[in-house]
Amino acid sequence: MQHRRRVGLGDDAFWVAPPEYVIVRKLEYFREGGAEKHLRDIRGVIATLGESLDLATIDRWVDTLGLRDLWQRVARA
Repeated sequence: MQHRRRVGLGDDAFWVAPPEYVIVRKLEYFREGGAEKHLRDIRGVIATLGESLDLATIDRWVDTLGLRDLWQRVARA
């Protein structure tokens, strides 16, 4: 969470995990439990943030964690 982001909403502000972290964690959750919800969530993040995602960070983590096949499956869809 060292890369967390502070987001403002009205007069309030709060910390959120970066979307790249969320994507990688959801890939892990899918691998562990097989719930398609995680893949749908990832597709939603990609559709919403698109080119603003740090793909180099995602690539590094999916390789480190052995998630490359799952990432390619989701990113292609």
